[in-house]
Amino acid sequence: MNPPAKTAAAVCVGLLHRTDLQLCYQQARKLVTYNFNVASTVDTMSSNFVPTTSELALVNQIFAQADTQGIGIITGDVAVKVFQGAKLSPSALGEIWSIADDNNDGFLTKKGVSIAVRLMGHAQKGQKVDRSLVNKREIYYSFALTHP
Repeated sequence: MNPPAKTAAAVCVGLLHRTDLQLCYQQARKLVTYNFNVASTVDTMSSNFVPTTSELALVNQIFAQADTQGIGIITGDVAVKVFQGAKLSPSALGEIWSIADDNNDGFLTKKGVSIAVRLMGHAQKGQKVDRSLVNKREIYYSFALTHP
């Protein structure tokens, strides 16, 4: 499979001037699927990542509120609004984003949001956020969902 030439955001920006939202969503889904598949095969940092049941429940709530178009991604702008409910510093949230958005796509899939939720829990416990915490499951987190 050849890698896509553009990110989902670039494809959508190019299509939005034609107001072709349906095509934008279709292209974004294809790219998200491609990026997730590539990340699954080459990403050693999160290859063993398995979200807990409670993490999945929270991620599903986040997507139900924040991904109203159902395209399967949360953009950075939306994440900032949603993740402020974790009551962490902007620098901590920035570090969490950089780890969760490992491919630097500018958006998070459910896997990325799951990783972010776990890292926010560790940060709330006072731990310094780094990649080694991705597969450390024993956490507690407090998260007030805010609407994007």
